[in-house]
Amino acid sequence: SAGLEQAERELGRQQAKIFALSTRVSGLETRIESGLNTLATARRERVSRLLQVDEPPLWLADFSQLRPGRLWPQLSSSLQHQGQAFLAYGRSNAQGFLNHLLSLIGLYFLLRSAGRRIAAWAEQEPALVEPAANFKSPLPTAILLSVLMAGTFYPHPPILQRALLAAAALLPAILVLRRLLPPALHATLYLLVFLFCVDQMRAILAALTLVSRLIFVAELMAVLACLVYTLRRSSGISTWEARLLRLGLAFFSLSLAALGFGFVGLGYTMGDAALRSLYLAVFLFSMTEILRVLILLVLRTPPLSYLKAVREQEALIRRRLGHWVQLLAVLVWVWNSLHFLGVRQTLLEALTSPLSWNLRVGALVITLGGVLGMGFSVWAPVQVSKAVRYLFDADVYPHLDLTPGSSYTFNTVVHYLLLCAGVLLGV
Repeated sequence: SAGLEQAERELGRQQAKIFALSTRVSGLETRIESGLNTLATARRERVSRLLQVDEPPLWLADFSQLRPGRLWPQLSSSLQHQGQAFLAYGRSNAQGFLNHLLSLIGLYFLLRSAGRRIAAWAEQEPALVEPAANFKSPLPTAILLSVLMAGTFYPHPPILQRALLAAAALLPAILVLRRLLPPALHATLYLLVFLFCVDQMRAILAALTLVSRLIFVAELMAVLACLVYTLRRSSGISTWEARLLRLGLAFFSLSLAALGFGFVGLGYTMGDAALRSLYLAVFLFSMTEILRVLILLVLRTPPLSYLKAVREQEALIRRRLGHWVQLLAVLVWVWNSLHFLGVRQTLLEALTSPLSWNLRVGALVITLGGVLGMGFSVWAPVQVSKAVRYLFDADVYPHLDLTPGSSYTFNTVVHYLLLCAGVLLGV
């Protein structure tokens, strides 16, 4: 009886704890929902204010703020604050810095070994000479790959930490792209490195509004000068590259005009979005080239290299996977560029709202999103079935004592099993 009473008391205490936790979760959910609503409201207000004059035109600005006696104390305070935040973050996250360093060292030696293998293959296959060039110096590639994993090492980094990580990604990316782009675009790459350094200083000095504005105006003027210079030397540039440069020229010119005439919000939004999209494009372009080489390594490394299906179709597999990598890079670039412009959420809501259109047939509700999902659920198993059947034909059936009719029957069963699974998932 005493043991039963003690168990009941313990159960009561556990129930009280569960109730308290449930109350806390409900409170957190309410706060999160309130925060999301606040963010949505702020986003709408920000978009609505883009066409408003935020500050006086640049020629009417109060340049007395730039006097050394007024500027230096603010500049010193801002830099000191950022430095203290970075040092405090480093002390509290020393393990993250160590893990990042160890991952960089490990990637360097792995890529160095892989580079030797690719160089040996390139001696026999001229088509691999260009991929092998990217692995001659494995350190830039190792830095790029390690920066990709930085999110696991540095949760919620301060501004200075984010700037250092971005620089660690951009500089190796520039080195990779120098081998791929025509010489006429090299000046643009070098300018991007300089602008990035200036841009990070501008982010650190964001509290000094006039200084930040003047720095950004200088950045945009440098970009425009570089674009004009590159277009004049357009002999080594393709047609689509020239069109992109002209589009950038118009975009940056509009941003510069907005900043000059006092539409600071619009100017910053357009200019920042364009510059950050350029940095991201450089990073993604270099990563696609690196991933192409990594796909080659994976296909020629056991256990995949033992498969006859892989050896016979290596070129086709590399080409198709390369296309998927390019498509993924484009989607990532578009997704983030829309975010930089501040229109991603609005556009996403406009594009996804038709997916909820529905047709009621009795108790059945059919939506456009459901129909598209159903189509994908049927298409994907058919593609998987083709790959599985080819793999069985090339690497499984030759090692088994099967008649042609038996292998055909087994392939048919596998095909319809996968197709039925896809249809059931779609339904």
